[in-house]
Amino acid sequence: MSSASRYITVEDVFVRVIIVALFVSITAGLTLQLLSESSVADRPIEIALYAYLIGSIGGFIIAAPLVHTLLIAKLKRQVTIDIDQILREDRLTGLLNRQEFFRQIARPGTGIAGQPCFFTGGVLLIVDVDDLQQINDDHGNSVGDTALVAVSSAIGKSVRDIDFMSRIAGEEFGIFLPAVDQLRGLEIAERIRMAVLETQMFANDAQLDLRVSIGVAFATRNTPVSASMLNADLALQDAKQRGKNCVVACQGDCNEAVIEGFHQAA
Repeated sequence: MSSASRYITVEDVFVRVIIVALFVSITAGLTLQLLSESSVADRPIEIALYAYLIGSIGGFIIAAPLVHTLLIAKLKRQVTIDIDQILREDRLTGLLNRQEFFRQIARPGTGIAGQPCFFTGGVLLIVDVDDLQQINDDHGNSVGDTALVAVSSAIGKSVRDIDFMSRIAGEEFGIFLPAVDQLRGLEIAERIRMAVLETQMFANDAQLDLRVSIGVAFATRNTPVSASMLNADLALQDAKQRGKNCVVACQGDCNEAVIEGFHQAA
């Protein structure tokens, strides 16, 4: 949900003041009109008009401070919400930022040196935009930012609602797929790669070919997050060395096991 939809406008305040003022005016007018009919029978209309006028003025006097108090209280809540959102989200893509990503996927661990471990088993992906610096050099940083937003959108369309997405570095995205086995994790990673490849983006009347390399690491509930991050990063480095635009999975400890490629694009 966009934070802009929570803001109170000047028009909102004005409408609320008018509503309260009219309510007080009508109440006062009706009350004094009833009293005038019994005490000043020859001038009930004039008395009622004066009553409505006085009621309106009184309504504004009563309503203004009340609405002002409500406005200040809600603005304070908005500031708290906005600050919390800034602390949690990447401003460009709207995804989780690095710190919040690791906070949400981890729990206090009992692993090596008490390192934080995953809250459940699953698959960790590191997605790196290929040749983003070249896009920045050729078309400008604003186009590069647009490319990052396009990639984040492609990722969002390729994963589930329960998956965690983050921009963990300049052109790198972290994704955690909870309760997913190795084969399913590779399928989702390949889906992301293809979704980015099929994304159409234009700059200066030229179509840009967006591509990503993806490193994949598998984790259990007791796997330290830092260990899986290292394995996924090593797999990503191997994907870059294979020519980019591919998915590479790390089996076990990447320092000892064979890294396997998966569906490398031509």
